[in-house]
Amino acid sequence: IKTNRLDRSAVFADLDSELSHWRQRLLICHNFGFESPLYPISAQRRAFEEWAKIADARPDTLFIVRSHRGKSHPENTALVEELVQGRPNILLSERHAGLMRMATINDVMAVVDRVITHPSTVILDAIYDEKPVGVFNSTQPELSCLPRTETAAQIGAFLDDPDGAQHAAPIRALYGEVSDNLDI
Repeated sequence: IKTNRLDRSAVFADLDSELSHWRQRLLICHNFGFESPLYPISAQRRAFEEWAKIADARPDTLFIVRSHRGKSHPENTALVEELVQGRPNILLSERHAGLMRMATINDVMAVVDRVITHPSTVILDAIYDEKPVGVFNSTQPELSCLPRTETAAQIGAFLDDPDGAQHAAPIRALYGEVSDNLDI
């Protein structure tokens, strides 16, 4: 995590208004395929099934799915294709294709209301961008204050939490103001 010194890309300046008709916008960041020893194919299948359930249950919510650094991975290509099939409320944030082509995490963060993710620096990106964040497939004690978002029911509860950002207070207290604490 670092203070973003680059302006958000002008290419995506209109994206927020283009996506404004969705009641809510959730960014789902995952490392499936990039950290296979931690997240086997069975965990991927389970996650994609739960994401499909919540997307089907909430057609007025946009789910933006972004794999590690927006890259695709052959290990989950079929799962991704199945997930988006017939679900216009699922958008892929891919590095080299689609509406969000070449978008950085900061560009994507600017157009979402909430974030769920594997344990990753995306958690800190979300916290310091004032976005409520939930976590899945996490065993790290320091992340235990964040809402669990592994099932469709848990994700739904997270989306409905009126004060979702408050869960991150212990993490923000631990890290303080990032710009002031980079040397420690």
